[in-house]
Amino acid sequence: MTKRTRSLPNILWIVLDSLRADHVGCYGYHRNTSPTIDQIAAGGVKYKRAVAQANCSLPSHASFLTGLYPHEHGVREHGDRLRSDVPTIASSLRRLGYVTCAVSGNGVVGERYGLSNGFDEVTLTHVSSSVVRQLWEKGWQALGLADRGGKYVTRRAITAMRECTEPWFLLVGYMETHAPYLPPWRFARRFQPSGVGAAGRPFFSARAMNIHRLACTATSEEWEHAVACYDGEVAYADALVGDLVTFLEDTMQLDQTLIIVCADHGDFLGERGLVYHQYGLGEALVGVPLIVRYPPLTKGGLVVDRVVELRDVSRTLVERLGAPSLAPTRYPWRDIFQPDESWSGLAFSEKKRLSSSRRDEFESNRWHRPFLHEDRDAWLVRTDRWEFIAYDDGSCALYDIERDPREEDDLAARECETVRTFSRVLDEFRGKRGARWPRGSAEDGTQGEVPRAAPGSP
Repeated sequence: MTKRTRSLPNILWIVLDSLRADHVGCYGYHRNTSPTIDQIAAGGVKYKRAVAQANCSLPSHASFLTGLYPHEHGVREHGDRLRSDVPTIASSLRRLGYVTCAVSGNGVVGERYGLSNGFDEVTLTHVSSSVVRQLWEKGWQALGLADRGGKYVTRRAITAMRECTEPWFLLVGYMETHAPYLPPWRFARRFQPSGVGAAGRPFFSARAMNIHRLACTATSEEWEHAVACYDGEVAYADALVGDLVTFLEDTMQLDQTLIIVCADHGDFLGERGLVYHQYGLGEALVGVPLIVRYPPLTKGGLVVDRVVELRDVSRTLVERLGAPSLAPTRYPWRDIFQPDESWSGLAFSEKKRLSSSRRDEFESNRWHRPFLHEDRDAWLVRTDRWEFIAYDDGSCALYDIERDPREEDDLAARECETVRTFSRVLDEFRGKRGARWPRGSAEDGTQGEVPRAAPGSP
């Protein structure tokens, strides 16, 4: 195994599941939820408008690990599996001489879904097969006396960093900010408004185990408590990240390690009447934090305010390090370390509707039925200012996301020319894969055939 040189830094990629950018301190949040992440941003680059390529974990992980859009790599819903012939950032770096490890609380990086391709070792949070044991663990979590496996992930990640032969690539995944929002008690209390106190926590926690039920039944005061619990989870995850940073500092590796902090997607917290990330598509889901710190290459405190996609990260690393290439793509990508006017001003995300079996299951669930109207195939186009969402029934929505981040004012009916422009952009994007897509303006909702791209077209 080759030894690390200056051109081959160790790489620590931290993924915080369901973390919204607008609940992170350095992105302007009013609560002090993320002092460690803020410190990393102060010494690195913060991407103000980073966009995830999907609304949920599996396709999003597949995209930022392969540098491909979901419709390119084929992993679009739960149960899909990445083909073994599709290279990942891990497989490329391993061929370059890296030791590649993943430690995650999210099972999507395991062998079952094909995302373990290229990793020398994958460690997932242990989940007991015993129903009684699972209920026992959930009970302790509901009381705030146990976490979602974050401590275990941190210990194993530190062990991996200590034992791996250099250079190493380590992917660390935390599930703390994923629903249900039940942080350890001292973090749950940190942002607590008046209302639910210690005596009411077990009752609230039992309802919070089902986020859709909570959304349908919670009072405004209880929902305020739920958001405070989410923020408590952010603070707890940030503390776990702090343990990783402390280890790097203590071992004199911090400034020689390329650190990436991001989320695979966010969560709706009431925007457009939606919760969680199963239904709908919008800024709350795809607007994620992205921070990169590596002093030899990044200027501390730099803010990039143009749109960037998570899939750009792996492609940039492969190109910069001289690793074997990822799978070819027809779409342009950005070198995240060279923000300039040549960057594309567009970012894309996509969502696939539920499978028929899962939809049937949720239609029989009273707490899911109120949200099923948002179970549609959807595509999102994001620019520095606009967010355009098109649905498989021919309808669309348009938001001035900089002025209206909660998506309360749909401008599609008033900005017809802008809608037509985005429809053409999306037609071109879809045309590169020769697919059918709704064509037309917001008024007529007509559909048409998108021409196939000519062989070899960019």
